[in-house]
Amino acid sequence: MTNCSDMQPRLAVYADGELAAKLRAPVEAHLADCQKCRTEVERWQALRRCAQRAIASEALPPGLEQRLRQRLHTQSGTARRRLIKFVVPGLAAAAVIVVAVLLYLPGSGGGSVALAAVDVSAEDFARIYRKCAVDGHHDSHNCRGMSAQDARELLARELGFKPLVADLSAHGYVLGGACKCFPVRDLRVIHVHYLSQDTQAQVVSLFSADRRVRLKAASPFNGAPDRGRPDRSYEVAQAGQVNVLKWDEQRVSFALCSQMEQEQLLELAGAADFARFLRQLPAYARGPDR
Repeated sequence: MTNCSDMQPRLAVYADGELAAKLRAPVEAHLADCQKCRTEVERWQALRRCAQRAIASEALPPGLEQRLRQRLHTQSGTARRRLIKFVVPGLAAAAVIVVAVLLYLPGSGGGSVALAAVDVSAEDFARIYRKCAVDGHHDSHNCRGMSAQDARELLARELGFKPLVADLSAHGYVLGGACKCFPVRDLRVIHVHYLSQDTQAQVVSLFSADRRVRLKAASPFNGAPDRGRPDRSYEVAQAGQVNVLKWDEQRVSFALCSQMEQEQLLELAGAADFARFLRQLPAYARGPDR
Protein backbone atom coordinates (compact mmCIF):
# COMPACT_ATOMS: atom_id res chain seq x y z
CA MET A 1 0.00 0.00 0.00
CA THR A 2 1.34 3.42 -0.94
CA ASN A 3 2.41 5.60 1.97
CA CYS A 4 0.18 8.59 2.69
CA SER A 5 3.19 10.93 2.64
CA ASP A 6 3.85 9.95 -0.99
CA MET A 7 0.30 10.95 -1.90
CA GLN A 8 0.17 14.32 -0.13
CA PRO A 9 1.68 16.46 -2.95
CA ARG A 10 -0.88 15.04 -5.43
CA LEU A 11 -4.14 15.17 -3.51
CA ALA A 12 -5.01 18.83 -4.09
CA VAL A 13 -4.19 18.57 -7.80
CA TYR A 14 -6.28 15.39 -8.02
CA ALA A 15 -9.19 17.12 -6.27
CA ASP A 16 -8.99 19.92 -8.85
CA GLY A 17 -9.18 17.33 -11.67
CA GLU A 18 -5.81 18.44 -13.00
CA LEU A 19 -3.62 15.45 -12.15
CA ALA A 20 -1.94 13.86 -15.17
CA ALA A 21 -3.70 10.72 -16.40
CA LYS A 22 -0.68 8.48 -15.75
CA LEU A 23 -0.64 9.56 -12.09
CA ARG A 24 -4.36 9.16 -11.40
CA ALA A 25 -4.41 5.36 -11.18
CA PRO A 26 -2.01 5.04 -8.20
CA VAL A 27 -3.77 7.90 -6.40
CA GLU A 28 -7.20 6.32 -6.91
CA ALA A 29 -5.88 2.93 -5.79
CA HIS A 30 -4.56 4.53 -2.61
CA LEU A 31 -7.79 6.44 -2.00
CA ALA A 32 -9.77 3.21 -2.25
CA ASP A 33 -8.01 1.94 0.88
CA CYS A 34 -7.31 5.16 2.80
CA GLN A 35 -10.10 7.02 4.55
CA LYS A 36 -7.71 9.73 5.77
CA CYS A 37 -6.66 10.74 2.25
CA ARG A 38 -10.23 10.45 0.92
CA THR A 39 -11.30 12.92 3.58
CA GLU A 40 -8.56 15.32 2.54
CA VAL A 41 -9.63 15.13 -1.10
CA GLU A 42 -13.22 15.79 -0.08
CA ARG A 43 -12.11 18.86 1.88
CA TRP A 44 -10.26 20.24 -1.13
CA GLN A 45 -13.29 19.65 -3.33
CA ALA A 46 -15.63 21.32 -0.81
CA LEU A 47 -13.27 24.29 -0.58
CA ARG A 48 -13.25 24.63 -4.34
CA ARG A 49 -17.07 24.47 -4.51
CA CYS A 50 -17.30 27.12 -1.81
CA ALA A 51 -15.06 29.45 -3.78
CA GLN A 52 -16.96 28.88 -7.00
CA ARG A 53 -20.28 29.70 -5.31
CA ALA A 54 -18.81 32.85 -3.82
CA ILE A 55 -17.25 34.19 -7.01
CA ALA A 56 -20.48 35.63 -8.44
CA SER A 57 -21.65 37.36 -5.29
CA GLU A 58 -20.41 40.64 -3.81
CA ALA A 59 -17.54 42.70 -5.20
CA LEU A 60 -14.18 43.08 -3.52
CA PRO A 61 -13.36 46.16 -1.47
CA PRO A 62 -11.30 48.69 -3.48
CA GLY A 63 -7.69 47.63 -3.89
CA LEU A 64 -8.05 44.16 -2.37
CA GLU A 65 -7.99 42.33 -5.69
CA GLN A 66 -4.73 44.02 -6.64
CA ARG A 67 -3.15 43.16 -3.30
CA LEU A 68 -4.17 39.52 -3.72
CA ARG A 69 -2.74 39.44 -7.23
CA GLN A 70 0.53 40.85 -5.93
CA ARG A 71 0.63 38.19 -3.21
CA LEU A 72 -0.06 35.46 -5.73
CA HIS A 73 2.71 36.78 -7.92
CA THR A 74 5.16 35.84 -5.17
CA GLN A 75 3.93 32.22 -5.12
CA SER A 76 5.73 29.62 -7.16
CA GLY A 77 4.77 26.81 -9.49
CA THR A 78 1.90 24.59 -8.41
CA ALA A 79 0.77 26.89 -5.59
CA ARG A 80 0.28 29.84 -7.96
CA ARG A 81 -1.53 27.74 -10.55
CA ARG A 82 -3.89 26.36 -7.90
CA LEU A 83 -4.60 29.76 -6.38
CA ILE A 84 -4.87 32.03 -9.42
CA LYS A 85 -8.17 30.51 -10.52
CA PHE A 86 -9.80 31.98 -7.40
CA VAL A 87 -8.51 35.53 -7.92
CA VAL A 88 -10.71 36.99 -10.63
CA PRO A 89 -12.59 40.29 -11.00
CA GLY A 90 -15.69 40.25 -8.82
CA LEU A 91 -14.26 37.73 -6.33
CA ALA A 92 -16.51 37.68 -3.26
CA ALA A 93 -15.46 38.30 0.32
CA ALA A 94 -16.07 34.62 1.09
CA ALA A 95 -13.68 33.66 -1.69
CA VAL A 96 -11.08 35.99 -0.24
CA ILE A 97 -11.24 33.90 2.92
CA VAL A 98 -10.74 30.77 0.83
CA VAL A 99 -7.67 32.29 -0.81
CA ALA A 100 -6.29 33.29 2.58
CA VAL A 101 -6.74 29.73 3.84
CA LEU A 102 -5.02 28.30 0.79
CA LEU A 103 -2.13 30.72 1.09
CA TYR A 104 -1.35 29.38 4.55
CA LEU A 105 -1.76 25.67 3.91
CA PRO A 106 1.49 23.74 4.53
CA GLY A 107 3.29 23.19 1.25
CA SER A 108 1.42 25.94 -0.61
CA GLY A 109 4.45 28.15 -0.38
CA GLY A 110 2.76 31.03 1.39
CA GLY A 111 2.29 30.38 5.07
CA SER A 112 4.01 29.49 8.28
CA VAL A 113 1.90 26.62 9.59
CA ALA A 114 3.88 24.11 11.62
CA LEU A 115 3.20 20.40 11.29
CA ALA A 116 2.92 18.34 14.48
CA ALA A 117 6.23 16.99 15.76
CA VAL A 118 6.84 13.24 15.50
CA ASP A 119 8.80 10.89 17.78
CA VAL A 120 11.68 9.11 16.04
CA SER A 121 14.26 6.74 17.50
CA ALA A 122 17.96 6.53 16.73
CA GLU A 123 17.29 3.02 15.41
CA ASP A 124 14.85 4.45 12.84
CA PHE A 125 17.66 6.56 11.40
CA ALA A 126 20.27 3.81 11.78
CA ARG A 127 18.11 1.24 10.00
CA ILE A 128 17.87 3.37 6.84
CA TYR A 129 21.54 4.33 7.13
CA ARG A 130 22.59 0.67 7.16
CA LYS A 131 20.07 -0.57 4.59
CA CYS A 132 20.03 2.28 2.04
CA ALA A 133 23.43 3.95 2.48
CA VAL A 134 25.99 1.40 3.68
CA ASP A 135 24.63 -1.82 2.18
CA GLY A 136 22.41 -0.83 -0.71
CA HIS A 137 23.62 2.60 -1.90
CA HIS A 138 19.94 3.20 -2.63
CA ASP A 139 19.41 5.95 -5.21
CA SER A 140 15.76 5.93 -6.28
CA HIS A 141 16.08 9.45 -7.75
CA ASN A 142 19.28 8.86 -9.76
CA CYS A 143 21.26 11.53 -7.93
CA ARG A 144 24.55 9.64 -7.62
CA GLY A 145 27.50 11.80 -8.66
CA MET A 146 25.41 14.95 -9.12
CA SER A 147 26.37 18.30 -7.70
CA ALA A 148 24.41 19.34 -4.62
CA GLN A 149 22.68 22.10 -6.61
CA ASP A 150 21.53 19.78 -9.39
CA ALA A 151 20.38 17.10 -6.94
CA ARG A 152 18.43 19.62 -4.89
CA GLU A 153 16.64 20.96 -7.97
CA LEU A 154 15.83 17.43 -9.17
CA LEU A 155 14.45 16.37 -5.79
CA ALA A 156 12.43 19.57 -5.43
CA ARG A 157 10.74 18.88 -8.79
CA GLU A 158 9.99 15.26 -7.95
CA LEU A 159 9.01 15.63 -4.30
CA GLY A 160 7.20 18.97 -4.09
CA PHE A 161 9.46 20.52 -1.43
CA LYS A 162 13.12 21.47 -1.23
CA PRO A 163 15.22 19.10 0.85
CA LEU A 164 18.62 19.99 2.25
CA VAL A 165 21.30 18.61 -0.04
CA ALA A 166 24.65 19.84 1.24
CA ASP A 167 27.82 20.17 -0.79
CA LEU A 168 30.29 18.20 1.29
CA SER A 169 32.98 18.01 -1.39
CA ALA A 170 35.24 20.29 0.66
CA HIS A 171 35.09 17.65 3.38
CA GLY A 172 36.02 14.85 0.97
CA TYR A 173 32.55 13.44 0.19
CA VAL A 174 30.62 12.87 -3.02
CA LEU A 175 26.86 12.37 -3.36
CA GLY A 176 26.02 8.68 -3.30
CA GLY A 177 22.25 8.77 -3.77
CA ALA A 178 18.87 9.84 -2.42
CA CYS A 179 15.68 8.04 -1.40
CA LYS A 180 12.44 8.58 0.52
CA CYS A 181 12.82 5.48 2.67
CA PHE A 182 11.93 5.93 6.34
CA PRO A 183 10.11 3.60 8.75
CA VAL A 184 7.92 6.23 10.48
CA ARG A 185 4.50 6.59 8.91
CA ASP A 186 3.10 10.01 7.94
CA LEU A 187 6.52 11.67 8.18
CA ARG A 188 8.08 12.87 4.95
CA VAL A 189 11.84 12.38 5.09
CA ILE A 190 14.42 12.71 2.33
CA HIS A 191 17.52 10.61 2.90
CA VAL A 192 20.68 11.69 1.07
CA HIS A 193 23.89 9.76 1.57
CA TYR A 194 27.51 10.63 0.84
CA LEU A 195 30.58 8.50 0.15
CA SER A 196 34.10 9.38 1.17
CA GLN A 197 36.36 10.16 -1.79
CA ASP A 198 39.30 8.63 0.05
CA THR A 199 37.59 5.40 1.02
CA GLN A 200 34.01 4.55 0.17
CA ALA A 201 33.84 2.56 3.39
CA GLN A 202 33.06 5.87 5.15
CA VAL A 203 29.41 6.73 4.57
CA VAL A 204 27.36 9.64 5.92
CA SER A 205 23.58 10.03 5.77
CA LEU A 206 21.74 13.35 5.90
CA PHE A 207 18.01 13.25 6.70
CA SER A 208 15.66 16.17 6.01
CA ALA A 209 12.22 15.97 7.66
CA ASP A 210 9.16 18.03 6.68
CA ARG A 211 8.54 18.94 10.34
CA ARG A 212 10.26 18.77 13.70
CA VAL A 213 11.09 15.37 15.10
CA ARG A 214 11.74 14.42 18.71
CA LEU A 215 14.73 12.10 18.98
CA LYS A 216 13.92 9.43 21.57
CA ALA A 217 16.45 8.80 24.36
CA ALA A 218 18.58 11.67 23.06
CA SER A 219 21.08 13.67 25.09
CA PRO A 220 22.31 17.23 24.50
CA PHE A 221 25.63 17.27 22.67
CA ASN A 222 28.29 18.10 25.27
CA GLY A 223 31.29 18.38 22.99
CA ALA A 224 32.86 21.50 21.52
CA PRO A 225 30.20 23.93 20.21
CA ASP A 226 29.57 24.48 16.52
CA ARG A 227 31.71 27.54 15.81
CA GLY A 228 29.74 28.36 12.68
CA ARG A 229 26.32 28.14 14.39
CA PRO A 230 26.77 28.82 18.13
CA ASP A 231 22.99 29.34 18.47
CA ARG A 232 22.18 25.83 17.27
CA SER A 233 21.40 23.10 19.82
CA TYR A 234 22.32 19.53 18.92
CA GLU A 235 21.06 16.24 20.32
CA VAL A 236 22.84 12.92 20.01
CA ALA A 237 21.76 9.32 20.28
CA GLN A 238 23.24 5.94 19.39
CA ALA A 239 21.98 2.74 17.83
CA GLY A 240 24.75 0.18 18.12
CA GLN A 241 27.82 1.66 16.44
CA VAL A 242 25.81 4.29 14.59
CA ASN A 243 25.78 7.87 15.91
CA VAL A 244 22.88 10.23 15.19
CA LEU A 245 23.30 14.01 15.45
CA LYS A 246 19.97 15.85 15.22
CA TRP A 247 19.10 19.55 15.23
CA ASP A 248 16.14 21.80 14.49
CA GLU A 249 15.94 24.73 12.12
CA GLN A 250 12.82 26.69 13.02
CA ARG A 251 9.95 24.35 12.03
CA VAL A 252 11.85 21.36 10.60
CA SER A 253 14.55 18.93 11.71
CA PHE A 254 17.71 17.46 10.22
CA ALA A 255 19.92 14.59 11.26
CA LEU A 256 23.35 13.32 10.30
CA CYS A 257 24.00 9.63 10.78
CA SER A 258 27.25 7.69 10.53
CA GLN A 259 29.64 5.36 12.31
CA MET A 260 32.10 8.23 12.70
CA GLU A 261 32.64 10.07 15.98
CA GLN A 262 30.09 12.63 17.12
CA GLU A 263 32.66 15.44 16.84
CA GLN A 264 33.19 14.59 13.17
CA LEU A 265 29.44 14.71 12.55
CA LEU A 266 29.33 18.11 14.22
CA GLU A 267 31.99 19.39 11.83
CA LEU A 268 29.86 18.33 8.87
CA ALA A 269 26.71 19.81 10.41
CA GLY A 270 28.47 23.15 10.71
CA ALA A 271 29.41 23.24 7.02
CA ALA A 272 29.19 26.85 5.82
CA ASP A 273 26.93 26.03 2.86
CA PHE A 274 24.11 24.80 5.12
CA ALA A 275 23.06 28.36 6.00
CA ARG A 276 22.63 29.24 2.32
CA PHE A 277 20.57 26.12 1.64
CA LEU A 278 18.33 26.74 4.65
CA ARG A 279 17.10 29.98 3.09
CA GLN A 280 15.54 27.84 0.34
CA LEU A 281 13.42 25.72 2.69
CA PRO A 282 9.60 25.70 2.22
CA ALA A 283 7.84 28.82 3.45
CA TYR A 284 6.07 26.96 6.25
CA ALA A 285 9.51 26.13 7.64
CA ARG A 286 10.74 29.71 7.54
CA GLY A 287 7.99 31.37 9.55
CA PRO A 288 8.61 32.68 13.06
CA ASP A 289 8.38 30.15 15.85
CA ARG A 290 5.24 30.31 17.95
